Amino acid sequence: MEGRQEIEKSAGTAEEAIQEACLELGASRDEEEIEGLSEGTRGILGIGGQAARVRVIRKEG
Repeated sequence: MEGRQEIEKSAGTAEEAIQEACLELGASRDEEEIEGLSEGTRGILGIGGQAARVRVIRKEG
């Protein structure tokens, strides 16, 4: 879509995924719309956990 960029990121936490997406898009959180896709899970003793996933959309001018 013209005028916006969109990216999906996975990381250990939603906050980490958002930060990675911000860096990749070169934008601040104020310039983005953030949608949580999955909160992720820690698993038992660190085994079997799932990463958090977010979709970040950068709105341009």
